[in-house]
Amino acid sequence: MEYQEVRQEILQSHGWELPEAEYTQDELKEFFRLSKSLPRLPDTFCEIPLSTSQDSNPSPRDPRLLDRIYRRTLYQAKPFGSFIYNSPLLSMKPLDIILDLDWTMIYAIHPSMQSKPLIDAEVSRLKSLHPAINFIPFYLQGIRGYMILAIRPNLKNFLNSLQRLGTLYVYTSADRDYAQAVLQIIDGSTRFFGNRIIATGLKKDEAHIEKSLDLLNFPNSENVVIIDDQVDVWRRQDQGCIIPSMRFAPCFSEDAEYINSKAYADRMKTYNYCKGVFGFKDDSVPFIENKGQQLNYIQSYVARIHQERFVSMYTKPTAEINMALRKTRFDGQKFSLEQVTGPERESKIASLRAIIDMLGGMIVEGQQDAIRVVETAESMGFNTNCITTKTIIDKYFGLS
Repeated sequence: MEYQEVRQEILQSHGWELPEAEYTQDELKEFFRLSKSLPRLPDTFCEIPLSTSQDSNPSPRDPRLLDRIYRRTLYQAKPFGSFIYNSPLLSMKPLDIILDLDWTMIYAIHPSMQSKPLIDAEVSRLKSLHPAINFIPFYLQGIRGYMILAIRPNLKNFLNSLQRLGTLYVYTSADRDYAQAVLQIIDGSTRFFGNRIIATGLKKDEAHIEKSLDLLNFPNSENVVIIDDQVDVWRRQDQGCIIPSMRFAPCFSEDAEYINSKAYADRMKTYNYCKGVFGFKDDSVPFIENKGQQLNYIQSYVARIHQERFVSMYTKPTAEINMALRKTRFDGQKFSLEQVTGPERESKIASLRAIIDMLGGMIVEGQQDAIRVVETAESMGFNTNCITTKTIIDKYFGLS
């Protein structure tokens, strides 16, 4: 089964685009099966009011944005019509996912030897020590020279999964030449990150400068997720967006900075997460992780955030949708029941109160502008500010 075949089926049937990615055959078959089992996209737009007449434009949080499961309700809702259910509103809202570079996706080693044969020998030695990790040598012009890149296990699958949930960005304190050289190795086709790279190039004496979402110019941080191995490098108001990543440092014991600095070594081994940050425990946790399983946990966290913020809020039972539709019929209008008479008056009033409340109306007494509820059309006389009990019941069932 081909990606284009499944994409076309979903697009024609449900009006949303299947993101381009390296899907397995099992995934494509599952998408195809789900597409066939879901209700189809209506051939023509239907009218469905889920807001008041004063607010006819849907808001970003409106449940109309992603009602794939209940599209048939659109047909049922047509008699209640107030505005058009537009196709662009059916698209899924993606996350903006920001990833740190060093110690989150990769670990860069700056060896003391700088000849190609010695570098190749060092790569072979590291591969024998860490067979699950891919080590790639590269040369960076300037004072850095030869470097060896350790790529976090399972990184490609991790990025592929994240790409389906949102737009990926790199935000690093390293300089841009270094960041681009690394990304040329892990994302040579620019499929994951494109040119969405923030590289601030901070020097050691500028290490106190915090990372900030301001550099990315997002309208708001509502759909932002940050994956970083350090929380306190971010501005405090941005820390609530962070999913902490265990530090990827497979060769830390051979790192010159680790060997020569006890403070650095202590920081490498443990890290205190900020209180209340979504992710791991708040107490000190071991950082050294080199097998790749932790990326699966992070991916599941991101998927859960996407589900909570942008999917579950759009999935409403049909009964809830119909209830919201009914509320728009009277939309805050005021009614008086003083004119209801006859046997079982109290029972009639109780029933009418319940129905008017379900239709979004209010019961008031003694107000001149209130609409009077009468039992027959003859009772209205010349007063136009009246409504019959039959009309109220017809509106409840969508017959008028």
